Amino acid sequence: MPSSRPRAALTLPALILLLAAGSAPAADGADNDTPQATTRADDAPQSPEGRQLVEQRCLNCHGERTLSEAGFGRLGWHATVTRMNWVNGAGVGFGERGPIVDYLSEQSEPSMARVIGEWVVAALLAAGAAFVLWRGIRRWRRRQPTG
Repeated sequence: MPSSRPRAALTLPALILLLAAGSAPAADGADNDTPQATTRADDAPQSPEGRQLVEQRCLNCHGERTLSEAGFGRLGWHATVTRMNWVNGAGVGFGERGPIVDYLSEQSEPSMARVIGEWVVAALLAAGAAFVLWRGIRRWRRRQPTG
């Protein structure tokens, strides 16, 4: 009997792609009775706390142009700020990540493909971590004495 594991492994990324594609904004020329829900970076509210933290933590090493041209979505900015803190020692406190990510994601206009890509990568990383955890628990249980 064939195993259903490969099919189950593809279910989560496929579901995320479908949800992301369904939430994509309509094309500019399409008839749409509802107002446009997305805002441009120029129309977005400015977070003074986030801007101040970005100036203190990010602009020491990066130029404003680098940050504005990165094109990350919220998830991408969160991963980038976390990586900069862990790997590069950016000195971002736990309570400072939220305002920094909020400000940076307000300033960028990522493409839908970029946002979907970020979510697919996150889903694959989560699935990989879950698989490693599952295998570890399984091996640990096999080594336990019975009875």
